[in-house]
Amino acid sequence: MRTPYKEKHSNLARFYALVESFPTLKGRMPLDPDGFAAESFARAAAPMSSGEKDAALFCLGVWSATCDWKRYGLTNRYGRGKFDALAAISNWDDRHIAAFIAWAKNPFFM
Repeated sequence: MRTPYKEKHSNLARFYALVESFPTLKGRMPLDPDGFAAESFARAAAPMSSGEKDAALFCLGVWSATCDWKRYGLTNRYGRGKFDALAAISNWDDRHIAAFIAWAKNPFFM
């Protein structure tokens, strides 16, 4: 399911900048300028390391806070398909934590 650029265009660039702010996601995720395909993003993240998955789950949570990404094969290290801030922060390095904090200072949701 692709969200048309017209519908989300005001935040789409901001969302893509958020994804790219996580060092392990930068340049590795499918980011289409015409619209975001959340399912493709989740599937691309599924085989990644636990810290990378945490970053992807966070970004996907910003995209859709209600979706359980487990149905697309993406889970955290506890087998859940949702972002867990405490688990992620205990797993991330300083650069990932800084990306999360930068978002938290000026949060937005899609």
